[in-house]
Amino acid sequence: MKHRSSRIHRLVSGSFLLVCGLVQSSLAGSYVQNFNSITNGSSNIGDGSVIRTNNAGVTNVFQGSNWKALRLTQDTTNFTYSNFFLPNLEPTHTMSSFSATFDLLIKNNEGTPADTLTFNVGTMKTTNTYFGTSDSGMYDSSGTNTGPVLSIVWDTYDNGNDPNSIQVFLNGTSLANSTTAGKTPYVSNNLDLASFRSVSIQWTNNKLSVSYGGQSIFSNLSTGSFKPALGDTFAFAASTGAANQDVFLDNINITTVPEPSSLLLLGLGTTCWIRRRKR
Repeated sequence: MKHRSSRIHRLVSGSFLLVCGLVQSSLAGSYVQNFNSITNGSSNIGDGSVIRTNNAGVTNVFQGSNWKALRLTQDTTNFTYSNFFLPNLEPTHTMSSFSATFDLLIKNNEGTPADTLTFNVGTMKTTNTYFGTSDSGMYDSSGTNTGPVLSIVWDTYDNGNDPNSIQVFLNGTSLANSTTAGKTPYVSNNLDLASFRSVSIQWTNNKLSVSYGGQSIFSNLSTGSFKPALGDTFAFAASTGAANQDVFLDNINITTVPEPSSLLLLGLGTTCWIRRRKR
């Protein structure tokens, strides 16, 4: 009997883990967009995402020679502020981890490039007309932090104390900064497919890893007190000032995984049913 009980216990435990894993996988959120099916010049992506900008003539889908992508800011156009809010990928659960990949093109051949592209995850209100973006991440139209927001910033303009760099911020406070040659934003002179650089971002167990253009920028970087809240989402933001640059996004792929604790009751209920069936 003891041997049989042990077998049942192992079966139940394994079933519990399997069920939790299957449910967790089924609840994972995802967003995939390559803009190929979107009309050139359109700012309506039609997939639940939201574009906010002070210059609708700039922030829209752009048709290149043999590619199509979302343009956030434009070389030769000053003082543009644009945001691309993704749909809520975890509307009923908090996320425990996420992975994101996308292709990024920054281009300038008209002078000094500026200013930033930011990838952000956290508490952001899409009801504002637009959010600004600075070299420390996103902020709302009143100039205050949206709070709690984890931001990765491609900063191409040196204000005198922040050279061309890729930096990580939590609520506007710097966590890490990459200024090493070859591990900073690549600014192309050409508007072509070859000028895009791949980006990969992984966040799990409160650790962040970022690669850009095939180079590891940050690996297992602690993100401190960052903890996603229910309803948190992702957003890209870009801006230009008196200097400017093209910023294009393409082939966006983001996947989230919900908190395991939110699956506990379902998993326990299922294993209890399994135990009753085995008696």
